[in-house]
Amino acid sequence: MKPVATVREIDFMPQGATSFLHISRMECGLHRAWVRVDAAPEYRDNLGFHSQDGDVHLNEPQIWTLIGVFAAFMLGSLTMVIRQNDRMITSVRSELDAKFSSMDAKSDARFEALDAKFDARFESMDARFATMDARFEALDARLSGVDAKCEARFDAMDSKLDSRLGAIDGRLEDLDKEVANLATRFWGSR
Repeated sequence: MKPVATVREIDFMPQGATSFLHISRMECGLHRAWVRVDAAPEYRDNLGFHSQDGDVHLNEPQIWTLIGVFAAFMLGSLTMVIRQNDRMITSVRSELDAKFSSMDAKSDARFEALDAKFDARFESMDARFATMDARFEALDARLSGVDAKCEARFDAMDSKLDSRLGAIDGRLEDLDKEVANLATRFWGSR
């Protein structure tokens, strides 16, 4: 069974008018639509009709109002989307700035810790080298002392040896004189 379409037609005359305004309305089930508005030529300019057939054109105030509302809605939506994108970009930017600054702080802290660690190691190595230098200087002092003692001993032994050799040399000369005396006495030659 097909739905039945009904057409209602309204005729009315506004105050001060000389002719009627004819409006047709069709209803079909739940759907209702304004189909046609016929107006006298004197009303057509006021209603926005510029064609003879009574169709609705883009010069009606209601249409321009709808166009204006739609344009305002679109501009408002576009503005809202742009603002939201701007806020989102700003928040992402501040988030990235915070992350990069925290990463910079972490890397600076790590590098400072590494610097402190290397400084401590280098200082301990310098301290070890200083103790080694002190030990070498002490060893050098001991060796200088041993060298001085050895020099003194060698000088003492040299002087003893010189004195002993001198004494032996003196004895040999005395012995040589005595042998020469004995030889002259025994052999009679001089």
